[in-house]
Amino acid sequence: MTIPIVAYSMAWHFQRAGFGVDTAGNGWEALECLRPTPPDSILPGLMLPDFDGLGIYEILRRDPAKSKIPIIIL
Repeated sequence: MTIPIVAYSMAWHFQRAGFGVDTAGNGWEALECLRPTPPDSILPGLMLPDFDGLGIYEILRRDPAKSKIPIIIL
C-alpha cells in the first residue's frame, strides 16, 4: 500500500536527521512493523485506513511488551 505524502515527507526528514524510519499505509501494516523489533517511539497518523492512530494506541497499551513505547499522535 502506498503511504500518504505527509508520511513520506516526515519519514524523509527524520531519515535525513539520522533516524531509522518504518512507514505504513494502514493500521495493520503499522502493527506489523512493530513485530520484529519494537521501535523507540511511534508517530501514528490519525487518518490511517482500517483503524487510526488512536486505535493503534489502544492496542499497544493492552500489550505488556509494547505498552511502554512512547507514542506521539500527530
